[in-house]
Amino acid sequence: MPFVEFDQSSIYYANIGEGEPILFIHPPGLGHYVFQFQSVLSSRYQLLVPDLSGHGQSTSVINYNISIVDQYVEEIHQLIQAEGLDRVILCAYSAGGMIAQSFCIKYPDKVKGLIVSGGYPKVDTIGLEFMYEIGETLVSQNKNRLAQILAYSNSNSHKSYHRLYTHMLQANVQHWLKFYYDTHHLNLVPSIKQIQCPALFVYGEKADWINEHRRFYEQQANVNIVFVHHAFHRVPSKHYHAFNHLITHFINRL
Repeated sequence: MPFVEFDQSSIYYANIGEGEPILFIHPPGLGHYVFQFQSVLSSRYQLLVPDLSGHGQSTSVINYNISIVDQYVEEIHQLIQAEGLDRVILCAYSAGGMIAQSFCIKYPDKVKGLIVSGGYPKVDTIGLEFMYEIGETLVSQNKNRLAQILAYSNSNSHKSYHRLYTHMLQANVQHWLKFYYDTHHLNLVPSIKQIQCPALFVYGEKADWINEHRRFYEQQANVNIVFVHHAFHRVPSKHYHAFNHLITHFINRL
């Protein structure tokens, strides 16, 4: 994997395929392997799939005076610059969507399109609040157990489970917890109208604790909202055929 270094940070990322560049942004703890079911898209597009710092081999010195969201936004920016790209399509999953939306707000000229699976601009349902509280507690007390739960829920075979679980064990607890905490308490609602690029928000129809957040985006003309039938929150991993089709369809219409 190539890497980019800046300000005591070293960010590793996969770079496969050629064509329109898509940059994927993972949720806390999961790392780039959570997008293993999107690798087939490399036959059409250039896929840039980083491990944000504190995941995999990527490292940084945590600055507790700033949000880790700001750190991750800058990591993405540095990666885009290192690749010499003018603009990319961002594709994010769950809390990774908070990073993607923040990037769109800070660097709008670098984003051609935005795709978020299970997106929200702030934590605004009891169910999502509960999920954050469980994650923050488990990562502090039993990181391995949380890795087992998340790897199992984002895999479809023993091989994909083992690959994701093994990768998650490399995650740094302090980064993982701060990723949870800072996205848990972030409120992008006052700023989301600044996101003017074409955007696709994908939700599992059965994940009410997530898809209720769609109301924050419904009035924006640049946003298309799609529900995946019979799906809960794990759309990129459990319903990857549908998700990959939606990505392709979205890009074809740009």
